[in-house]
Amino acid sequence: MRNLRTAFRHYDIAWPFDAPLQQSPAPNRQTTDKRASQPIQLPDGFFQTERPDSLGRFQRQVYLTGPDLCALFNDAGIANTGWQASPFNPNTFECISERKLVRMEDPDNYASFFLSMKGTPDGAVNVIRMKAILPDNADGRTMKQELVETIKVLIDNTHWNDFAPAVEKIAKLEDFELGRFGVELKFSREFGDSRGFNLVLSLAGRTTELQTRSYFDRNKWLRLPQHLISTPKQLL
Repeated sequence: MRNLRTAFRHYDIAWPFDAPLQQSPAPNRQTTDKRASQPIQLPDGFFQTERPDSLGRFQRQVYLTGPDLCALFNDAGIANTGWQASPFNPNTFECISERKLVRMEDPDNYASFFLSMKGTPDGAVNVIRMKAILPDNADGRTMKQELVETIKVLIDNTHWNDFAPAVEKIAKLEDFELGRFGVELKFSREFGDSRGFNLVLSLAGRTTELQTRSYFDRNKWLRLPQHLISTPKQLL
């Protein structure tokens, strides 16, 4: 730089780097062209978010209606009233079947079977209840067979094959509780009466979906082959 200055002085040339820098004037904000804002049309649901209570959940669809089930039970010999409005609530429809066997020599030791299905006027079934009084005699065995036959008709026609083990458990009068994809099935002995049994099938999955942890329950799926279990995850 010093040699360059010397050369400029020798040839009587003005040193240009001492002059102040020329700055461009700042733009006048008042004269800047400003476009008017235009509305933007967004599709419906653009800002819609998933409901937290419905993420990762599953439910079982029930395709048979109340009238369908009433007819199927009737065809199987389980006579019922058909799908009709409840006398206590016109917004609830129901189907009732009741049978009672009484021995004249022992009227208190009767056997009975009661079936109740309840749902909506459009035929959606919400709950199915069965109650049986099963004394240890021939009449009790007859009513137990009707109870078993009713649940078989239900499972066969809904194709809920994962509930098939329930038939054998009911035949043995074993207490159990099963939950599959929004459908809960519970069979239990009445407290204080060894002859009485209750079965409740509720279709909870019609209004709320099944919890993810229930869907991925290991007991509900086929076991993996041994070679997949032993294979390191990074090789799958």
